Amino acid sequence: MMSPIQVYKYIERQLAMGNHQRGLKFIDLLLNEDDCKKRLELYQKKASVLVLLGQETQAVAVLAQAIEEFPSSFELRFQKSLTLMNQGLYLSAQSELDLLDALYPNHPDVYLSRIEIAEWQEAYQKVIELSRHILVYTEEKYDFLMAKSRAHVKLGEFDLAIEALYQAEQEPELTSLSKGLIYSDLGYIYMLKSDYEEAQKMLEMALEYDELDSFAYCNLGYVLAQNGREQEGLDFVNAAMELDAQYSYAFKIRGQIYLLMNKNRLALMDFKLAQKMGYEIDFDEEVNILLKELMQQFN
Repeated sequence: MMSPIQVYKYIERQLAMGNHQRGLKFIDLLLNEDDCKKRLELYQKKASVLVLLGQETQAVAVLAQAIEEFPSSFELRFQKSLTLMNQGLYLSAQSELDLLDALYPNHPDVYLSRIEIAEWQEAYQKVIELSRHILVYTEEKYDFLMAKSRAHVKLGEFDLAIEALYQAEQEPELTSLSKGLIYSDLGYIYMLKSDYEEAQKMLEMALEYDELDSFAYCNLGYVLAQNGREQEGLDFVNAAMELDAQYSYAFKIRGQIYLLMNKNRLALMDFKLAQKMGYEIDFDEEVNILLKELMQQFN
């Protein structure tokens, strides 16, 4: 008969090999032992496996049971909040996160999740307030500055968004992808401000750091078209489509370039494709508005 330590190692091997059901069976075996030494870790593993199997509701129940045994465990409560968020139960997750913030004030992981929920709620002023608060307490500021910038963009506060991004640029030990995202967002904001010269500069820098950034390809294409280089612009948008053939934003941008070229029927086709691919769900209602305006021209 295996000892509890041997069973624990056996569980880890089974899970590593993808034998999830067998792993769950032995996790329950250990949890039923009165003298089990790793109960908290086993509850976490069981919940994680249930999530992998698509059984999030059962995972939440397991974590709730575990929290009754370990009410002060940050790990269990945070895992429960993430599992609730994965289910789309943001309000329940928010309640758990609020409790965590009371127990463990100013924890960066908690604030990142609270910000994610606020973005889902389109509560952009709250995103700014949460970001501004936690920036005082954390040394790793990049994610919060990026969130703050996104919120300022949604509120039309472009200069404040740019300021947050330049602060993020000063963060130490940024990866190439992180730098690329900063310049991609800067390019997008300058594009919204119709500062196409600065937008082009930033978007070209973004693609130097991340040559797979479809968003940057599209926006650079639009900027070039605004500067009278429509065909080059189309080439960049088509490059984005090669990376992701279902990228609704690329069809919206290409449609706008076709409008600049007075190719309204091609624009109409692209706007319809963008709409079909779920542009409104992924972004906003802009395509619906553009489509309505074009349809009126043809009627």
